[in-house]
Amino acid sequence: MDTDIAESVPTPSSPENSGKYRHIALHILAFSLFFLILFLVRGSNEKLYHLLAELISIVIAFGIFLLVWPARRLLHNDFLLFLGFAYLVVGSIDLMHTVSYKGMGIILPDSADPPTQLWIIARYIESSALLIAPIFFKKKIHPLPALAASVGLVTLALYSVFVWKIFPSCFVEASGLTDFKVFSEYLISLLVLLAIVRLHRTRSMMNLQMYGYMLVSMIFTIMAELSFTLYTDVYGFFNVLGHGFKIVSFYYIYRSLIETGLKNPLDVLFADLQRQEGILRERNDSLRKEIENRTETEKNLTQITGDLKEANRKVQERLDQLLRDKNRLVVELSTTALQRSDILQQNVRVVKELQNCNYEKEILYEQLNYYVRIVEQSQSDIDRMLE
Repeated sequence: MDTDIAESVPTPSSPENSGKYRHIALHILAFSLFFLILFLVRGSNEKLYHLLAELISIVIAFGIFLLVWPARRLLHNDFLLFLGFAYLVVGSIDLMHTVSYKGMGIILPDSADPPTQLWIIARYIESSALLIAPIFFKKKIHPLPALAASVGLVTLALYSVFVWKIFPSCFVEASGLTDFKVFSEYLISLLVLLAIVRLHRTRSMMNLQMYGYMLVSMIFTIMAELSFTLYTDVYGFFNVLGHGFKIVSFYYIYRSLIETGLKNPLDVLFADLQRQEGILRERNDSLRKEIENRTETEKNLTQITGDLKEANRKVQERLDQLLRDKNRLVVELSTTALQRSDILQQNVRVVKELQNCNYEKEILYEQLNYYVRIVEQSQSDIDRMLE
């Protein structure tokens, strides 16, 4: 058993780990070259650098939506669909941020403040969407109202900056970033950090690769936001670094949502099925225990019912016996009563006869006395005559 476990655990020299480390090394090398290219392009043409940096992330954002939208009926939950709508809004605002960037000369006045405001709006929407997205593992989205809401949100953002001009200023030419902009970047970083915590709590709803890509994407999002708190020049070092981190962040969102969520939907579905299987297994165990408890209770009730029937039978037998005894006693008492009644009647007759005898005796006694007196009188008379 221990040998099998030891063999199943990947070692640093195992082919699986070697491939993983090679993959990470290639990514680090590719991103290092990408950052080097960004800095070289910025050195030769600052406007081209910014346009390329933004267009890459915009294409990825639109690509996420364009691939998620037609696949919406195949998705087993609306997590990916919600993020697709979110990145449609973010990509649209980033596009307006790009064309209104200082030095492009497309939208007047040519100022650094409006594109910075749009940047902050897009980042607020992105961070909020990442925080809210796990809700849609269970909740559903109505696609057409969500699409209308997305268009309305983009319109509202543009009006707040260019028409109504009510959004707080984010960049002042003389002094650089405003306190609101710096505070917003920290707040956005906090929202993304909270999104990471929430993503970790819902990691069982997705496969491990999807979770890993999204985690890396959010980490680079925080790094990008922190970089954008430090620059004073819209073409400065930290600005370039922030845009590079943003592209890396969007790349890993693409890898997470498109490659893992859509290219390998069965893996995501399998992860969800495993989670559902775990829930069903827990419910099955709970039901089994409940059935066992009910079976035991029914067994006890059956035994108690049997005992009650036996006790009832014995009580009924005892009642029947008492009833028979009662009937027998009634009969005996009735017989005894009748016998005693006959004796009493006989005694009454004897008493009456005795009474009658006594009465006749008294009569005879009186008659005898009468005759005795007559005899005595006669003797007396005879005696006188003799004298």
